[in-house]
Amino acid sequence: MRFFSLFLFGLLNLVAFETTANTLLLGNEQRYVVGKNMGIFIDESRTMRIEEVAILQNGFVPATDDVPNLGGNTDVYWIKVVIEKSENIHNDWILLLDHSQYNSLIFYNQSDSSNTWKEQKMSNLRPFREREMPYPGFAMRLDFSQKNKQIVFIRLETERLKLVPLYVIRQGEQEKRNAVESTCYGIYFGVLLGLFLYNAFLTATLRDKSYLYYTLSILATFLLFSNISGKLSEYILGDWAFIQNKLIEVSSAFIVFVPLSFAQVFLDFRQNIRWLDIICDILKWTAIAVLPFVFIFDNIYIETQLIYYTLLSIDTPILLFSGIYLWYKGEEYAKYYVFAWFGYIVGGTLNLQRDLGSLPYNFWTTHGAEIGSALETVLLSLALSSRYQRFRQEKEKATQNALAIQEEANRSLEQKVNERTLALSEANQDLLQLNEELASTLEIVNVQKDEIAHQQEQIVSSINYAQRIQKAILPTLDEIASHFKHFFVLFKPRDVVSGDFYYCQQIQGNIILAVIDCTGHGVPGAFMSLVANDLLNEIILGRGVTAPHLIIANLHKAVRKTLRQADSKNHDGLDLVLLSVDKNKQSVAFAGAKNPLYYVQDTVLHIIKGDKMPVGGEQREKERFFTQHDLQIQAPTTFYLATDGYPDQFGGPKGRKFLSKNFRELLLEVSLEPLEEQKKMLDERLVAWQKGGTMPQTDDILVVGFKLESNNA
Repeated sequence: MRFFSLFLFGLLNLVAFETTANTLLLGNEQRYVVGKNMGIFIDESRTMRIEEVAILQNGFVPATDDVPNLGGNTDVYWIKVVIEKSENIHNDWILLLDHSQYNSLIFYNQSDSSNTWKEQKMSNLRPFREREMPYPGFAMRLDFSQKNKQIVFIRLETERLKLVPLYVIRQGEQEKRNAVESTCYGIYFGVLLGLFLYNAFLTATLRDKSYLYYTLSILATFLLFSNISGKLSEYILGDWAFIQNKLIEVSSAFIVFVPLSFAQVFLDFRQNIRWLDIICDILKWTAIAVLPFVFIFDNIYIETQLIYYTLLSIDTPILLFSGIYLWYKGEEYAKYYVFAWFGYIVGGTLNLQRDLGSLPYNFWTTHGAEIGSALETVLLSLALSSRYQRFRQEKEKATQNALAIQEEANRSLEQKVNERTLALSEANQDLLQLNEELASTLEIVNVQKDEIAHQQEQIVSSINYAQRIQKAILPTLDEIASHFKHFFVLFKPRDVVSGDFYYCQQIQGNIILAVIDCTGHGVPGAFMSLVANDLLNEIILGRGVTAPHLIIANLHKAVRKTLRQADSKNHDGLDLVLLSVDKNKQSVAFAGAKNPLYYVQDTVLHIIKGDKMPVGGEQREKERFFTQHDLQIQAPTTFYLATDGYPDQFGGPKGRKFLSKNFRELLLEVSLEPLEEQKKMLDERLVAWQKGGTMPQTDDILVVGFKLESNNA
């Protein structure tokens, strides 16, 4: 009973629709525009079935245009058409939706009295050979064999522009129209491909970017319009019809990119209109930047086409303006460019306004862009020829000017050659005399060279001998080892001999250890080190002075007296660190002239600064006193005595000094290692700072370290 009620309700609704809808009556015409005879319904749920749609009473709205424009969106639309023919009218009718850009389209009709719906699914994503009727649009046969009245429903689903050019046409008439259309498109695409091949050859021959971009623009035009017309799927893609969806976006991007690139080169924006060249770069690379999203996301056609429409609406007037501007400036070839773009703009504008719903669907709004593109292609070819002809004339003129200049240069050169030949003849005589003088001079130079080499050999020999003398006065490592069980000496003279030296003597149970930095380096510094060593021996061994501050004070007086600094302008002196170590009492006394003492105890680095006065040199005070610091060793302690050579060494990534701060941090870092290992680490860090030894050593370097163990340890 419930089923019967539902059936009756549906039947009453169907009757009500048929009585209110416009029925398309077929007569003796060959072709009928369905147009305002169709009803349109939006399925907002996107899930309604034919059985639900068929029983709707008030859902369908009559169309107001012969070719409704449903816009570009993701909504599902249903079209309802009621078609009736008289008894004596032929029966070979088809219902044709003459628009190829539908991802999903389903025809529903009742061909008999069973009230069952026959379903025909179609899609531009499916191979073309699977279509029942081989037309670029979508078609179904109307079967009037059972009854003369049919109700047809069409379910439309696509994110692209939904134009509904719906016709009822005899099959034979459609075959004729399709043949004519294929012929016209064949001529159109044949012209495009012919121009493409011809200009591809010119591109390879002339190596001109203008021809390259022109050739690419032809290819992009071919791909776009062959795709939109459905001919690409029909004749080329075949079983790969699904590719056409992506090709529309790709060709749209290149329709923006290539004309802009062509204009930049052809009209030479960089030279003629610099600011416009920058705008073109922004527009064309924006178009290319959108392309990756087309392949990543499936349902952004509306958004991408909006972007491309926007870019086209911006670049089209820009390109037209630039051509007019250069034509006004006197560039003859620019007029062809203007005419080409004007025809393309008119056709493209007609097509765009049709898509936006501002203009009706007709031949000019449908094929205007194709006609405009054909005119553009031909006229741009003429523009390129005109431009190339102008360049060739300019090149010939430049060649003639160059030849004239060359002839004049040859005459001038010949005259100059004659003048120079005479001058060279005179110069040769002078050269012969000069050669004789040079030969005599060379003999003298060779004699002097031998003399200099002999003198250099003697100097090197003397310096090497001075090195042996300096080594002889320095304490040997065995002598130091007899006083300290754990120690190291890092001694790196800048030259063969050094102004830095170390001193070690034992007297009255005290070990006197000093590190001294004399003024200068090399031979002058070495002389000073000999003087200082002799004076220390006299003060310590001769006079028996063991207190560090007194040793330094006496050394100061002795240097000033020896070098007669009170009467002369000699200000040489020395900086030093001096210790007196009493192992039995576990005490260390320190005094310093400018240089500090470093020692590490319980993993903490301590610094005792020396007095800010050198030994020797200028003295303004009446008498110079030095401070003594006394230390009692309660725990294992490592002492470091150093000159300023290590922290003053240049190197590192910026070629700067190592600095005292980094030197102190380095001493603390190595202090936990054995003394011999500490020496190795200090040496390796120094070489690394000098970039593997490539940075020159700027001063003598001396670092002495030793360790004292406390009796409590």
